[in-house]
Amino acid sequence: KMSDEAADSYASANHNVGKAPRNEIAERYDWSGSYFGANVGYELGYVGGDSAKPSGAIGGIQAGRNFQIGNFVFGAEADVQLGSTKATSSTGDWSNPAFGTVRGRVGAAFDNILVYGTGGIAIGALKVPSSVNTPNSSDLTSIKVFTGYAYGTGVEYGVTSHWSVKGEYIRYRISDQYSFYKGLSYNLTSDVFRVGFNYRN
Repeated sequence: KMSDEAADSYASANHNVGKAPRNEIAERYDWSGSYFGANVGYELGYVGGDSAKPSGAIGGIQAGRNFQIGNFVFGAEADVQLGSTKATSSTGDWSNPAFGTVRGRVGAAFDNILVYGTGGIAIGALKVPSSVNTPNSSDLTSIKVFTGYAYGTGVEYGVTSHWSVKGEYIRYRISDQYSFYKGLSYNLTSDVFRVGFNYRN
């Protein structure tokens, strides 16, 4: 009888080798919920219809919401950016002091790593030289609000259950809804590289 009990204990021990206790098995990282955060980065732009290439540092805030089904994560995000992007060409001084986007996000979660694509609408301010804005060259340089689209990709890493950090690339294009003086038309296309953090509820 003792030999039978020893054999049973030996078999049970072998059966449990390499198995962690049930309470030590980590739960899958949860990306769902509302979040907000901030970012910094750099913008490289160029003006269609002119040789100006407004570039410079940017910073902003973002907020959004994620939904998760298995490894599939989707949701929406809005952001507002301020920057020092500027350039000078033969027509005068150009700058892009602010822009924002509203985008959908779709991605795949690998535990606490999220890889995603994103796309949506963009709106931005483009400060244009007076020489291309009005017939009177003595007029002050004015700021025009343009609309367009944005798309990109990114990777986000969950540091804790509430905090995450991310790296992101966004390309956006905004254009005028009318022609400038002398029938000229302009648009701004920019490549944005930024890093940031989010706090998720």
